[in-house]
Amino acid sequence: MDLNDIDLFLAVTEHLSLRRAAEATRLSQPTLSRRIQALEETYGTALFVRHGRGMHLTPAVRARLMPLARHLDAVREEVTAAANTTGGEVSLGFPPSIRILLTHRLIDRFCRAHPNVTVRLTEETSGEVRDLVALGQLDLAITNEFEPVAGLAPQPLAREPLLVVGPREAGLEMTRPISLQELADLPLILTRAPNSLRRLIDSGLGRLGLKPWVRLEANALPLMTDLVELGLGYTVLPSCGVLPALKEGRLSATKLQDFTIRWVVVRARERLLSNAARALLDTIVQDVREAIADGTWVHGFS
Repeated sequence: MDLNDIDLFLAVTEHLSLRRAAEATRLSQPTLSRRIQALEETYGTALFVRHGRGMHLTPAVRARLMPLARHLDAVREEVTAAANTTGGEVSLGFPPSIRILLTHRLIDRFCRAHPNVTVRLTEETSGEVRDLVALGQLDLAITNEFEPVAGLAPQPLAREPLLVVGPREAGLEMTRPISLQELADLPLILTRAPNSLRRLIDSGLGRLGLKPWVRLEANALPLMTDLVELGLGYTVLPSCGVLPALKEGRLSATKLQDFTIRWVVVRARERLLSNAARALLDTIVQDVREAIADGTWVHGFS
């Protein structure tokens, strides 16, 4: 298998059909089809899953090719980069809770500084974006320390408290933290396991012989805060995820006693970062420092 074969594989995966992949690679559809069939005959196994909606690489093949392809892209960029010009593309994943506080500002800064770079953004849970980095589908991801990082190189960004968030009428105040024992008595709106924050709450209460009173489960931060605002329960979130709602007075919150979260940015330990990815990593670190220093990240600290 040569580099062109890898590019053809990824083109079919990206475009989900032979026709669109052929157009993108400037090959005729019959030629592309014959190339793929020849490769499958060479390896004696199906390399693609074919169905009515198109074609996908089999999971095993994709897991091996994606890290290799991203590494090759980085090598190509290193070889062809001219002077100090940063070009190409970079991909970043992040969880919903960090989006409003950091992502808007740092992406704006990065795009203005590097107009020749295409930025691909993915918003998923901390665990999901971590896995996408490990699979080679993302260059970088902002995640939290509760997610395992085997095979990944984490760079610490900041710490912040975990907050118990309630409706405005609950009158929660930062000067009066809530203990785990008190949390067990509250009707909670939590994410479904195995989300890292859910595991943290379950294990923390479990050490005290307690279980959370889960009234509702939801998998989206805006939905969770909407339900809290309606007075249906309380939730536990990083402070950065609820700052806008707190500033607007729609919710009230206090600290969960003795619990903090540390945010990190991760990359694959054994893969070379492209110029664009290194520039984005530097931008992330710089933006976090400035957000803490200028008070934008109200509860963040190094």
